[in-house]
Amino acid sequence: GRAPTQEILAAFTAMGLLASAAYGPLAPIIAWADEPCASWQARASHSYDGPWDRMTNQTVLVLGPTYDSATPFENSKAMAKLLANARLLTVEGYGHGVVLNPSACANDYISKYLITGELPPKGAVCQQDVAPFSSAVSPSSLFSSGDWSSRHPLLA
Repeated sequence: GRAPTQEILAAFTAMGLLASAAYGPLAPIIAWADEPCASWQARASHSYDGPWDRMTNQTVLVLGPTYDSATPFENSKAMAKLLANARLLTVEGYGHGVVLNPSACANDYISKYLITGELPPKGAVCQQDVAPFSSAVSPSSLFSSGDWSSRHPLLA
């Protein structure tokens, strides 16, 4: 990529200050996370900006962790409702996203959906396998080949 412009740097600096004022000293980390993409020169030849309530050929599987600080569970429920043909899979757990926060139950449903199109039952709820900050999983163990494969079969 290329170096960010002064305008991009100024915009992200302002977002970081706003995030810090609203959410505390760690918030600018999240605000700056997308900065590398802001100076990416690639553009989509076709982008879809809605409407989102059109019927799709396949049901969309919406994944909703209950305690995701970046994408609140209420947003997952709203997205599943907004889409004309969607199913919500709730994962009782913490952290951003479902796939990287181990849940064998969720991984099984996701695998079946991606491979065969089979959906979880309506109202399905999975549990996260490991509590956050648990000594059962260290960050480095998530990326060792054995542990990663067993916890994340889609990404192995």
